[in-house]
Amino acid sequence: AKRTRLGLVNEGAAKMIYSASLTNFGMYNCDRFSTTPPAMMVYIEIPFNEEAQIYFQIKGEKSLVFAYRDAKGYNIRLPKNKEVNVIMMSFDKNLGPLFLKETKKFSSNEKLELKPEPFNLKEIKTALAAL
Repeated sequence: AKRTRLGLVNEGAAKMIYSASLTNFGMYNCDRFSTTPPAMMVYIEIPFNEEAQIYFQIKGEKSLVFAYRDAKGYNIRLPKNKEVNVIMMSFDKNLGPLFLKETKKFSSNEKLELKPEPFNLKEIKTALAAL
């Protein structure tokens, strides 16, 4: 907040600084489920209009898939009834880094409301290492 009052906040720089590297998962695999029949997939909408990185780690798979951004927020297609870790990182100019990690299972199309909370970088690193 003090940096904002002094005019020292550059949101573009913050987006470049706050990122994470998840090396234990191998490649990001955006077409991981391209051969899965459409009836076995769900469509997830995430109405979040700020810049964010939103990833999904399917339990038992060593791969991450990421949500795509569109005019309504973010979206992704995932396999039905599989447990997934939802990982979200964002930045708020007043609160600093925002983070969310939760486990979900989707059985049908859904609008997923995500509310990341302020975290310090050490807490984010610890939460990601636990995956």
